[in-house]
Amino acid sequence: MNPDQIDLRTKKHQIPLFTLDSNITSRASSAANRDDKIEEVEIFEYRVMKDQLEIFNKKYPEIKSGKEVNIPALLSKDVVTCDNSEFSLSDLKVKNDYNRLGIVYSVPSYNKNNKFIGAVSGILRKKIIADSLPEKNFKLVNLNYGFEADNRASKQLKESEKYLKNNLENPNIVLTGSVDLKIKDDFAWKLWYAFPNEEFWNRNDVSSAKKFLIFGNLFIILFAIGIIFKLIDFLKYQKELEKEIQERTYSLKVKNQDMQLILDKASEGYLIIDTNGNLALEHSIILDKWFGGFSEGTKIWDYLSHGNEKWRESFIIAFEQIINDSIPIELALEQIPKAISVNNFHYELSITPIYNDNNDLIKFFCVILNNTVNSEMDRINQLSNEKLRIYKNLLNNKEDFIELLNETNLLVSLIHEDIKLEEIRRVVQLLKENCEALGIVSIAKFCIRWTENLNNFNLDNITFYCSSFFELWAKKMLEVQDLIGEQNTQLVKINKNELTQALNRVRKGATQKEIENILLSLSLEPISFRLNRLSKLCKSIAEKYNKNIDIQVYANDFRLDSHYFADFWRTLIIVLHYVIHFNIEKPEERVQSKKSENGMISIEAAIQNNEFILKIKDDGKGIDSLIKQNNALSLVEQVCINIGGKFEVENTPNQGTLYIFKILINDKVIEI
Repeated sequence: MNPDQIDLRTKKHQIPLFTLDSNITSRASSAANRDDKIEEVEIFEYRVMKDQLEIFNKKYPEIKSGKEVNIPALLSKDVVTCDNSEFSLSDLKVKNDYNRLGIVYSVPSYNKNNKFIGAVSGILRKKIIADSLPEKNFKLVNLNYGFEADNRASKQLKESEKYLKNNLENPNIVLTGSVDLKIKDDFAWKLWYAFPNEEFWNRNDVSSAKKFLIFGNLFIILFAIGIIFKLIDFLKYQKELEKEIQERTYSLKVKNQDMQLILDKASEGYLIIDTNGNLALEHSIILDKWFGGFSEGTKIWDYLSHGNEKWRESFIIAFEQIINDSIPIELALEQIPKAISVNNFHYELSITPIYNDNNDLIKFFCVILNNTVNSEMDRINQLSNEKLRIYKNLLNNKEDFIELLNETNLLVSLIHEDIKLEEIRRVVQLLKENCEALGIVSIAKFCIRWTENLNNFNLDNITFYCSSFFELWAKKMLEVQDLIGEQNTQLVKINKNELTQALNRVRKGATQKEIENILLSLSLEPISFRLNRLSKLCKSIAEKYNKNIDIQVYANDFRLDSHYFADFWRTLIIVLHYVIHFNIEKPEERVQSKKSENGMISIEAAIQNNEFILKIKDDGKGIDSLIKQNNALSLVEQVCINIGGKFEVENTPNQGTLYIFKILINDKVIEI
């Protein structure tokens, strides 16, 4: 931005993208005793902003990701502003700009790639700054900018300025000096003060001190006489005191030796860590056996990680957050693993922050327990109990179990590092509920911890939890697949009517080719079986969202190749989630809209014109364009395209939505 140049697009002088000065200009135009509107001068402010932009762009063109932005704001020298709230025509005639002088305060702005893109600037009027000073004995100054603001400075303050400019106190005034203000700026801002001597000596507290001094001198004379007689006794006492000091020093030495003996004999590990992650030398001797020795200043992540980069990175991230004070200490410590394993030994970690009397963080106290035996037994018991739950659920209803497992795998596919907070919160909650229903308790517990830490939603957090989750999920799926085995691929379902028809055709002398076609058709999955499972799934989803629904299923008598349509059925589950979650209203909302309390969902499947057509219709409130563009619905559409089909949506606000899937059929579908 250069206000002295013309913008080629607008044909006007370059100005800021967006301004919020309407309050200032409206006040100026309606101020009392105005015959004409005072000129609004903005070019001077814009020139200062231009210079500040150039400084930001040159010195701070980008910032490091995940770090606290410690870049100073920029202020300016006096400049004529557009704030005419207290500027009058008489000021203009005598060329007195004091009532509209001010400084420009700018803060840099960066995009999501951490590149500098501009600044936000504010105008602080000098008179308002001066009026805010407590009294005439103070002055706000910045010698580099040549800025000075005071509330009708006293004579003593003016006389002291020549001293204060050189960081000296006025020797002729009792109370004078300078205070450095903590303002993020490359140049120092100071508050000067100078109190008249008579004001100082006439203060009640000073007057009381003078009286005390007079009586104190008399007391000192009397006290000096008495001290002479006490001096002899003091010399005797001094020898006794030296002896007592020697005895206490020896006692303290013994206590330190006892404390070290405790540390040497302790079965737990104790460490002291400073706020930068450096280890103090005092520690339990058992740690040398567990992790080896260390020198003073060793980082805790280098000492405990033993080559495990994941643990090391967790420690580093936590202490960076502590140093930068970017999140609460308790949340930062949550990044640190609670348990570590080294050389097949398992240890529990507990780190407690220690504060001083001013509530300032000064260090951490770390306790490490060898939990190898307990950890192994707990791990074995937990795995055994979890496998038992999974196997029990699998035996109880294998079809529903596999269907829910497929749905859960689809939810897992929606997780990625660029996911929005609202979406990841919903997906993780559904994952927790599904894993609890499946009996996969370890994943459900992980999702609970993830949910608890979603308030700390940043790039490091989402990357850490995503990578940890995918690693845990992959291992657990191998175990579950072992339990499921290959039986599902060998299972053929035949109802009584189909069996009777097949036997009748064989009895009537069907050829070998006809018998092969009959067996081939029976090896495929009846569409009625699939739609009935979808109907049960809809009921289950509705219960999760506290909604009431009625399901209607319409289907001709035909079979599908379940393997060929596997991806389609898995992705279809997410459509049902969206229909029930977003489209179907809650009972009280439906009553207000003059609808029945129960939502209606119909699922219709048919073969028409060499196409398999599936329609899912609801009587809800319809969907908006944002939901329609959701990743999950896009995924369904892509799966349809991959198997030669297409996906359509017909939406009627407040009446419902119709989802239509059309897939070209071949030998993958057999009509009976």
